[in-house]
Order: sequence, then structure tokens, then C-alpha cells
Amino acid sequence: MGIVAKQSVHNTIITFLGFGIGAVNVLFFYTAILGKLYYGMQGYIVSVAMLLYPLIAFGIPNAIVKYYSAYSSEKDKNKLMTIFLLLPIMIGLLVGGMGMLLWGVFDLDTENQQLLKPYYWTVFVIGFAIAYFEVFYAYARVQMQSVYGNFLKEVFHRIAISIALGLVYTNFLLLEDFIYALTAIYVLRLLLMMIQAFKLRKPRLNFGELPNKKEVFRYAIYMLLAASIAIVLLDLDVFMIERFLPVTEIGVYKIAIFIAVVVGVPSRAMHQITYPLTAQLLNNGDMQALEKLYKKSASNLLLFAGFLLMLVLSNLSSLYALIPKQFPMYFNIVLLVGLAKLFDNALGICNAILFNSDAYKMALYFGIGVMLLAILLNVGMIPSFGIEGAAWATAISFFAYNIAKVYFVYRKFVMHPFQMKSIFILLSIAILTLVGVVWEWRWEPISYMGINWTIVAIIAIKSLLLSVLFWTLAYTFNFSEDFNAVLKKWLFSFRKPQS
Repeated sequence: MGIVAKQSVHNTIITFLGFGIGAVNVLFFYTAILGKLYYGMQGYIVSVAMLLYPLIAFGIPNAIVKYYSAYSSEKDKNKLMTIFLLLPIMIGLLVGGMGMLLWGVFDLDTENQQLLKPYYWTVFVIGFAIAYFEVFYAYARVQMQSVYGNFLKEVFHRIAISIALGLVYTNFLLLEDFIYALTAIYVLRLLLMMIQAFKLRKPRLNFGELPNKKEVFRYAIYMLLAASIAIVLLDLDVFMIERFLPVTEIGVYKIAIFIAVVVGVPSRAMHQITYPLTAQLLNNGDMQALEKLYKKSASNLLLFAGFLLMLVLSNLSSLYALIPKQFPMYFNIVLLVGLAKLFDNALGICNAILFNSDAYKMALYFGIGVMLLAILLNVGMIPSFGIEGAAWATAISFFAYNIAKVYFVYRKFVMHPFQMKSIFILLSIAILTLVGVVWEWRWEPISYMGINWTIVAIIAIKSLLLSVLFWTLAYTFNFSEDFNAVLKKWLFSFRKPQS
């Protein structure tokens, strides 16, 4: 098994585990322990911190992935890392100072703002911790070690949040102090990533002149802007909801979004290793291998993301039946954002190709246009359609952004991610999803410890039956060569007689 397949498998398992823990947190702990108000406040603070972190990171994680392998000498690599390890500190201090000043000037005497005011400083700390985590994680990834960092990114902080929520539930931690505990968790995650990165390969400080410094910084600035736009597209909706609606609506929206973004798990897992590999292929000029990776990644991600979307939509009403009634179901939100994530997966390594090529500037231009579109759509649709309007704005923006990127990569490199099998994969997803949504079961409820175990059983059995149907189709029609190869290898080892 190659390094991409091996680490992708590990990262997929880790990411699924993280989302499983996150699902328990979101569907049960957050809703039952924090309620709509504090879950909405927590969601707003983390979303604003996510908007802030690209500015502190300054495009450095992307620049490390692109340029670290381009330098052959250890001295030049150390010069690169010296700059990239020190720069975010200076930017973070500057951004933090300016942010607190501006927040004081523009502080509004609204109910939402008064509720959030004691926690303003945590936004900067969390943003700083996320930024430096991504820097050290990028450094680990260029050493072709992505699994531990992915564990910290997807699993560690969710387990820690579960513990913190448990402390709130048992009154060892005040409800008002949960956000402070959340801040400490992000800082601890950063420290663990830093220790691991330095264990892999400790850089030596070297303040000498870096070759191609202007080119590196130009790329970092473009990636700063492009990453900021990408984060804005992800978290702008939450920020805009707070502007137009009560903060409690953020909690309702965040639950629907969390369920939908499960569809993005496969790409999150695979991209941890394919990003640095794509940079190497581009630096070496191996276009044939790049196109092969492009198509293979697209079909595999479409297959696995489509499978998740099928399970999510088929079980959505049952999932919402398990959580408090104060969080109503919004099928359209999950569907719209889920389809946007499915399309994102269907493009494979399109982002990696664009960001690591000499045409990276185009990502910025596309992003600026789509960000303006997203702002206009949110401003126009949230007051009229509420949180469903935010979902429409997000979905339309993501579709426009991805269409622009895949078209440009096709014109620039004369390659695209689509294959004939993609049509059959989509048809299988659509048919089985329709079956799952229409196929409603009504059994006598059995409750224990506040949980309706009949609904849990319905989710498990329906998911199992749909999974068998889906993967039987995938194997029969060879939707994924990698999946069929892994399954055949597993079956062969299972049937092999023991000596």
C-alpha cells in the first residue's frame, strides 16, 4: 500500500472517529448541557476565530507545503522555517492589539453583543492557537507524516470538549466558564502539535538571506487572501446570522451544518497527504502522474462522500428525533450544504493543483468574486428566509467557486477530474438516497436513560441495509479500483487457509 493510500486510510478512520465524537457532542451534549443560548455563543466565537486565523497564519501553512520540498539544501530549509515560525507571533500581536481597539470603538449596545462581550479576548487566543497549529501541522506534513496531526485536529479536541461538557454537567465547571475551557483546549492542542513537529525534524534558526524570498512572500500573501476567502465562505453565514437574527438561531443552524459537513470527511482525510504530494508532482513537472492522481482522487472522493450523503439524508428525521425539540429539523439546510460538499469532493485534488501551481493567483481572484457574491446573498436572503437563506447563500457561493476553479484548471493544464463512471456513481447515490428518505419505519418506542433506543436501532439497521446495497453496486460496477483492490485483498486473506 502506497503512502497516499496508507495515510489516507488512517486519516479517514481518524476523521470518522472525530466526527463520531463530534456528533455525540453536537446532538446530545451541547444541546442538553449548553442549550440554544450558550451553544449559539460558542458557535459564534469559534466561527469568528476561524475568520481571524488566516490573517495570523499569513498563508504560511500553504507556503510550507509548496516551497519546503523545492529547496534542496538544509540551510535554505532552515531559513524558510525560521521566517515562518517567527512571523505569526508578530502578526498575532498586531492583530490582537488592533482587534481589541476596534472592538472598543465599534462596540454595540445590543443584546447579542452584551452576551458575548466577556469572551471577546478568547476569539484572538483561539484564532492564534489555530493559526500556529496549522503552521506546525504543515511542517509535519512535508515530512510525509500527517496522521498524528490529523488525530489532534479531528479527535483530540473533541474528546477534550466532551470532558469539559461533562464537567459542566456535574457542576465542576460553571456554564459561563465553558468557553474559557474551550480556549484552553485549543492552546493545549497547539502545544502538542509543536512538540511532535520538532520531534520529526527540529529546524535550526538561520536568519540568512532566503533564495527566492520575494516569490515565497508573494505566494504567502496570495494564500493568506485565498485562505481568508475560503474561511469566510465557511463561516460567513454564522457571522451574518448573528447580525440579523437572535444568537440562539446560530445553535439551530450549527447542528444542521455539522450534520451536512460530515459529507466532507473523505476530502479532509485525503487532502492531508495529497496536498504535499501534489506540490512535489508539480515541482517535478510530472503531469501524467498528476492527471492520474486527479481523476482517481475525484472518483474515490465522490464515491465515499456520496455514500455519506445518502446515509445522512436517509436518517435525518431519525437523528433529529433524538435531540431536544428546541432544535427543529431543517432538511433543506442539510441537503443544500451536503450537495455543495459532495461537489467539492467530486473535484478531487483541484484545489491542491491550483494552489500549488504558478497560477495560484487565480484562486484569489475567484475567491474575491465569490466572497462578494456570498456577502450579497447572505444580506439579501437571511432577513427574508432566516437560516435557510444562509444555507442557500452558502451553497450557491460554493458551487460558483468550485465551477470557476475546475474550469480554470482544465483550461490551464488540459485535465479534468470527471470520468464516465462518475455519472453512474451519482445515479446510484440519488436512487438509494430517495429510497432511504421515503423508506420511513414506525416501531414501538423503547426508551432508557432518556434515549429512544428504537430510533437508534432504526438508524443502525437502515444504514446497514443501504450500505450493503451501495457497496455491492460499487463493487459490481467497479466504481473504485482502489476499493475493489482492498476488498479483494481482504477476502483473499480471509479465505487463505491457515498453516
